[in-house]
Amino acid sequence: MPNQTIQFVPPNMRIGTKSASMLPLLGCLARFEEVVGENPVWRAANDMQTRFLAEVFATGRADVDAMPEHQLRSIASKSVEVINAFLAEQGFDIRLEEFQDENSVGLASVLRVPVKWKDPGRKIPLGTPEGNFPGVSMKRGVLVLNGSNYPNPILQLATESGESVFMTIATEPLEGLDLLARIRALGELTTNYDFKGAEFPMIDLNQQVEISWMEGLWIPAENPLQQWFIRQAVQQNKFRMNHLGAITESAAAMEGALRSISIPKPPCRIDRPFFLWKTKPGITQPIFTAYLEPDCWKDPGDLPL
Repeated sequence: MPNQTIQFVPPNMRIGTKSASMLPLLGCLARFEEVVGENPVWRAANDMQTRFLAEVFATGRADVDAMPEHQLRSIASKSVEVINAFLAEQGFDIRLEEFQDENSVGLASVLRVPVKWKDPGRKIPLGTPEGNFPGVSMKRGVLVLNGSNYPNPILQLATESGESVFMTIATEPLEGLDLLARIRALGELTTNYDFKGAEFPMIDLNQQVEISWMEGLWIPAENPLQQWFIRQAVQQNKFRMNHLGAITESAAAMEGALRSISIPKPPCRIDRPFFLWKTKPGITQPIFTAYLEPDCWKDPGDLPL
């Protein structure tokens, strides 16, 4: 056996399975850009959105156009019923709530990428410290790698269509943008000759993902007192993997809307000597006029009104 110490997440640090797929989010935003038009520029409303725009959108927006349409399908509609029907037809449970105003537009994006292993594995019972699970043994079509910035070996599984699936034991519980950043920071990948083949568990994942942090992401409108913004954002991820291959599925739906910006107006302050006058209906002249200086700026007490 290879003499290597594996770092892993201890049971007391577990946070439960977490998944993330950014392409459907980008697909929704791309459709909203078509609605807004004229090269819109997204603006963040919270720290997570700032990270998303810098770490995902800046380089990932072009991926939407590069994805084949049969793998990433995106729609926009003024009807929430059309959006929800599209999600249902694609096999997803997430739904948007009724739109709040006539300016709203629904957005939905569905990712579906099935792959077959280049060299299929075989089913095995996988004994682990976590218990016994349905597993896969793979002798060919798999590389074992080292990351220059990561302590554990990394599996790379080849597919018939050219995609790769990577796996490595986690050293800490991460999710969302933090997980994406950690994967990007694995460092230079080199071949690990201490192992031959691979064993790993089969996977059947179906979960709704919390992406409410996307709500409030906005674009300036032509009218400086208005903004286009994301009012609703929901996502569902599915991932299934066995000895023959893997299917990645993810759907996101959003409500984009136009809102008016209420700019607070300052009060009109009377803080210098001032004129005052009082009029009465049917009387042509003011019945009282005054020029009032601070010498009379006093509380009169109760008035016999």
